[in-house]
Amino acid sequence: MSKADVPAPLAHPDLSTKAARVQWVMDELERLYPEVPVPLDHTDPYTLLVAVLLSAQCTDARVNQITPALFARAIAHFSDKKVTVLVATSGDTG
Repeated sequence: MSKADVPAPLAHPDLSTKAARVQWVMDELERLYPEVPVPLDHTDPYTLLVAVLLSAQCTDARVNQITPALFARAIAHFSDKKVTVLVATSGDTG
């Protein structure tokens, strides 16, 4: 985002209370970042949560490679040991 794209700052309201400061920060973040893209492929909040947990172990690109098979197997056979193997592969670097 270039300086020309940044909207003008909001007026400084009375920030004497914690709630007012929190609201002002939230409003500023929404103004500066109105639409933040999510790099992880997901279909619902649950699959996003799983993808976020996996992304702590490897890259987002790797998570996006393994989650389709992981979710397909998890849905078909939730207790299947292959789900564990797929999760373990998230740490592979190759």
